[in-house]
Amino acid sequence: MLIWVVTGSYFVLMDLGYIRGDHYQRAQIAPITVKQLQTQKVATAEQLLALYPSLQSAELTERAGELVYKLYLQGESRWHPKVVSASKPDVLLGKISVQQAAVIASEYLPRHSVASAPPGESEQNDFSTKLITDNPPSELSARYLPVWRVDVNDAVNTSLYISASSGELVTRRHEFWRWFDLFWKWHIMDYDHGEEVDNRLLLVTAVTALVSVLAGVVLLWQRRKGYFRADAKGARLRVSSRRAKHLNRQLHYLVGAVVALQLVIWLATGLYFNLSDGQAQKGSVNQQAVAHALANSQPDKDRLLTPLQAAKQLQILTSNPGQHSR
Repeated sequence: MLIWVVTGSYFVLMDLGYIRGDHYQRAQIAPITVKQLQTQKVATAEQLLALYPSLQSAELTERAGELVYKLYLQGESRWHPKVVSASKPDVLLGKISVQQAAVIASEYLPRHSVASAPPGESEQNDFSTKLITDNPPSELSARYLPVWRVDVNDAVNTSLYISASSGELVTRRHEFWRWFDLFWKWHIMDYDHGEEVDNRLLLVTAVTALVSVLAGVVLLWQRRKGYFRADAKGARLRVSSRRAKHLNRQLHYLVGAVVALQLVIWLATGLYFNLSDGQAQKGSVNQQAVAHALANSQPDKDRLLTPLQAAKQLQILTSNPGQHSR
């Protein structure tokens, strides 16, 4: 109970946005413009489908200043899209370099950060960069590998994990987030990965705690008169000590009566989370059904737009939002 209260207090007292690293936001990058698409020969959807028949979706974006396509193919991990040149889609691009990873990481750091420039561009090297291909640390899921880990020399030991293939920031950690992860493991009593709320140890402990709290409520009711009765052995105690003991007994009763109700609610709701199907709660079954339907659907090639046509259409929609509000 003490561990639950202490760890829960940390969750409440800390700003969740700061814990999640919301202040590590990438600097605003100019969107791909119609002019860019007009001057560069970007491959069309038909060309991509001809080269990659199992293509499910494609994303036109920039990677280190170059227009690229991220291709998501049927049967392949969504965490590892194929990255190809936008003008030459048959050219598969390799991993980003350590310099590119450092530049991308620097774009996510707050302006006041000591790491204001990537290695090679500043006399003070505030970065430490390492390529991780296997045995990732516990704060990084193995599904993202390979990644560049960029450690920043700041007050909270920030680590940014950049995908070596797509160049995206896949996750980030700092010291307060690592404490949050540790406390979460203690809170749900899953000391391996800190992910399974429905583990048996938590179930047994929660049931035991619930029985203990309910028994305490019964004792509070049965002994309610004793909490407000003067101490029978007061003759052997000083008056001030006897009064303090009496007030402490009353405070214990009143606070215990109020907190007991919330403890019962916490334990009952926690047991519900523990006993229910976590995947069903998250809607994973529905997501899998939709993904399966999309995987088996075939695009209507006659209605596919080119990137230039899509950009022009988006330009019209954003320049005249009132005309399309309905």
